[in-house]
Formats: sequence, C-alpha cells, structure tokens
Amino acid sequence: MRQIETTYDLFQTICPHDLEAVLKEYQDIDIKLNIKEDVIEGYTIFDKSRYVFKERELNKNIRMQNRLEIFGKGDVFTQIDTESKQFKLEVQKIIKEALTTSYLKLPKQKGLLSEHIGNMQFKDIIPNLLASERHQFLERYIPSNQKKEFRKAMENEFPMVRKMMYEQETKKEKALLDDKFKLIGSILEKRIFNVGTEQGSIRLLFQALGVKYHDNQLSFANSDRHTLPVKLGHLPFPKEMEKYVSSGFLRQNHLMLEMLTEQSSVNSPKLTAAAMFLPMIFPQLYDRMNPDYKKQYGSVALGAYLQHAERMHVPFEKSAKDYIALFNAKGFYFVRG
Repeated sequence: MRQIETTYDLFQTICPHDLEAVLKEYQDIDIKLNIKEDVIEGYTIFDKSRYVFKERELNKNIRMQNRLEIFGKGDVFTQIDTESKQFKLEVQKIIKEALTTSYLKLPKQKGLLSEHIGNMQFKDIIPNLLASERHQFLERYIPSNQKKEFRKAMENEFPMVRKMMYEQETKKEKALLDDKFKLIGSILEKRIFNVGTEQGSIRLLFQALGVKYHDNQLSFANSDRHTLPVKLGHLPFPKEMEKYVSSGFLRQNHLMLEMLTEQSSVNSPKLTAAAMFLPMIFPQLYDRMNPDYKKQYGSVALGAYLQHAERMHVPFEKSAKDYIALFNAKGFYFVRG
C-alpha cells in the first residue's frame, strides 16, 4: 500500500493504461488492469508471495475511482509532479546512487568512500546519472518543457546531498574501524588464530580485516584518514603477504570472525557462499586457525554455501536424486540418515 501511495505522491497525473508499466518500473509491482467493455474498473495485484488480490482490499484511497485528481477521466498524460516532496526525494536518491556507483566503478578503489565523495563535483557524476535506471524513469515522465529544470534541480541538490553523505560515511567509517579494533582484541583473547607480534604474523590478521599497522596506529588498509592508537612497537612483516584482497572477501571475513567470536547479532548481514573460500583467499592466516574453531568455521561456511547452492539448483531439480547429484558435482557427499 505504501509503495502505491508513494507512486501517487510522485505523479501529477497518470494515464490509467500506463499504471501497469509505471508500477512495474518504479516499484517492481505486478498488476493487471481490470477492463470491462473498455472501462477500467480497477486492477489486480500479483504479489511476490503469490497472493493475488484487488486494490480495494488494501485501502479505499488507492482506488483509481477515488483518485480522479491523478487519473482524471482517462484522457490525461502520465506526468511527474516536479513540485512534489517525493520528486525531491527521488532526485536525492539518484545523486546518492551516482556518487556510490562512481566509487564502486573505480578500477582500483583508492581511499575511502567519504574521501571520494568529498572530492566529487557535479560534472563528475553526470555519466553515472545518465546511466541510472532511476534517472531514465524520471526523465521519461517529466514534461518536455521541464527537462532543463530537472537537470537544474539535480545540480542544486548536489551540494546538500554530497555534504550529508560525506558526514554519514565518515561516521560509519569511524565506527567500523572501532569495531575492527574490538574484533581483533576478541580474536586474540579467544586465540582463534595462532598469531603474534614476534614474527609479525599478527599482520596477517590485520590484512584479512582490511586494516594496517604503522607507527603505533591502526588505520584502514587503503587510507590514513581515520586512526586508532595501538602501541605494539615495531612489527616485522611476514615473509609473504597477499598482494591484493577484494573488499567483498574482507567483509565476509569480518562477518565470519564476528560469528566465531559471538559478536554478531540477529540483525547482522548474513554470510554468503563466498565464506566457503576464505581459506583460499587468506591461506596463511587460516593455516594458523585453532582446530576447534576450524571445525566451527567449516560448519558455518558450509551452511552459507548450502543455502546459496540450493537457490541456484532449484530450476534444475526434478527429484531428490537430482538434489544429491547436483551437490555431488560440486564435491559434496551425503550420508543416508
């Protein structure tokens, strides 16, 4: 109901025959117009839960017959209300998305997202703006005589959105570095890995969590913007260290180690199938894992991989034998219970 009401808030007028396409593209809602003798009597909603229902089951305020200021008498054009509060929110979302995308698309991410945002100008994000599906959707339904105003609205909103995102990301980054510091302390206390300062093997743990140690300070591996004092003195480097680790595996390793130290909560992001491959990404660190924790890790990682593989297998399964055969092909085996 909120999604449909949000759609009505964005548009000044909607041609009834366009409602199917508008809801699908804007909110990913599937509907079908109920047409009887060329008269649209309402619409049927096909929910992702496979429940099918009429719009009148939600709220009388979203019925087309009760919203004639939007649907008129059926002969209106579909046009966005550029003066609406919802339009302003959509413009802000486009800018946020473009700023984030411009960072993620960098060949090699240097520095933190906050640093990237702080250095960006409006002209720098224009290619990402134009490629945005959200931007293309809005532009399609903005009146022709207001296209320039649309571009101007984005340009005017850019400084405020950039400042807000910069402050939000800065706060998140500081909190994340503090979390990593506490997590490292818990890992060492529980002796999950056999690492220490004498041969510098603790640096393997630092690297696997995306942080580095220098001059008695802990900071992110790709930036010195945020630091925490950690007095460990001089730390030698191990003979071999991984040259490059993707941010995705760093996140998975962080989540895994939070689970092993029991610092994760029910609301924490879930592990993905990538957790299964952490010993391949950080071989030297996982070779030093305590046997008891290694067994616990294997169980947790296998569970995450199992959920992913089951979703991927569903279209090909016709029987229990298929279920087992598909896992056998991946190197897993089953014991009859």
